[in-house]
Formats: sequence, C-alpha cells, structure tokens
Amino acid sequence: MKLGVFSGYGLWGALAADQPEKMHVGGGESTLIGVANRLADAGHDVTVFANVETEGEQHGATWLKRERVKDIERTAWDAFVSFEDFRVNAKK
Repeated sequence: MKLGVFSGYGLWGALAADQPEKMHVGGGESTLIGVANRLADAGHDVTVFANVETEGEQHGATWLKRERVKDIERTAWDAFVSFEDFRVNAKK
C-alpha cells in the first residue's frame, strides 16, 4: 500500500526515524515514528511529511519536509494519516 503520514508536531525540533532511540520525544511523536517504521518494515510504501532536517530514506520510509505536503493531491494514496493537524486533509 502507498501510505502518507503527516506530522504537525514540532515542539521537540526536527524528527527522525530513530529519534526515540536518541532522545526523549513526546508520546504523539513516538507513535508517529513507530507507525511509520512498522508500516515500512511490513513492506508498505510510506512517505512521512514532517519537521525534518534532511529529506531522504530513513528506516525504509521516505521522509520529506512537511511544507511539501501541498503536493499530496498529485499522488494516489491508499491511505493518508495526519497527526496533530487535521486541516492537511481538508478540501478547500
């Protein structure tokens, strides 16, 4: 499945797939990272839009700067999940 995950989180700074192993982050951030990692481990095509320092592949998922979420309608997602910001899925 082609899955998109959006993070509105930013309190802890830039996120990364291995963040919970390197430093404490909040429960929402840990859940988002865990969901993305496990879905990628299961063989799904996962793209995470988040507050990241560097774009690229992490733990089998593609991590992109969250500002690029404006392009989500160009992709045929099987599912798209938004953490912390429901407006990303709202139609204008």
